[in-house]
Amino acid sequence: MVRDAHAESRFSYIAFCEGKARAAIQAIADDRRLQCGFIAWQGGTPIGFSSCRLGEYFLGTGVLVATINNVFVARTARRSLNGGSAALGLMEHMLTWAARRGAHEIMLHTTSGIDPGRTHKLVKRLGFGVVGGSYVRRFQ
Repeated sequence: MVRDAHAESRFSYIAFCEGKARAAIQAIADDRRLQCGFIAWQGGTPIGFSSCRLGEYFLGTGVLVATINNVFVARTARRSLNGGSAALGLMEHMLTWAARRGAHEIMLHTTSGIDPGRTHKLVKRLGFGVVGGSYVRRFQ
């Protein structure tokens, strides 16, 4: 599923690295205090995943900020009722996780390019506000 998320994203022109993907997943498993990962299931089949990290703001101290790294629901499930429920559930799990660990806020940077309109509607529904944007300039 991680490979599918990469292949569907705007970063698909970059070669997928199985080793880096496994290392990222292992890092979550190794540090559950500051990182979390969730999987959405439909029956016995995974249809989505998310991950989040907790830390201090890079120029400050004493306040924890959570950053959502990934939220992905498989294309085959995305437009179904189960897909919408999976995305909502993944987000709610990360919100709960961050709040229970004392995060002052949680941020989501959407850079994959996968259905940004639907992502915007979901995060607005969950109480997120817009504080900036993502900008890209390619060199090649």
